[in-house]
Amino acid sequence: MFVGFYTFELYIPHANSLKEKRNSLRSLKERLKKLNVSFQEEENDLWQRTLLGVAFVSETESRLSAMFNELTKLIEEYPEIQILNSKMEVF
Repeated sequence: MFVGFYTFELYIPHANSLKEKRNSLRSLKERLKKLNVSFQEEENDLWQRTLLGVAFVSETESRLSAMFNELTKLIEEYPEIQILNSKMEVF
């Protein structure tokens, strides 16, 4: 059994407040819930940046890689959110 931990550093350029940042991420978080993954956003006071951690358990490493690609594509579907950096770790 393998655990994949994915870290996404996200940039929300139009967010001028924490409220706008939360509103931009709300829809993304709802879609993540449907993928049967665990996730946590780093709570910080930066209006335009956040760190999103996502964890997923699978029987195969190839499925973990496929999930990482799926998550990346999902985030890229949101024009108001940009991925600055992403990292996948397998345990």
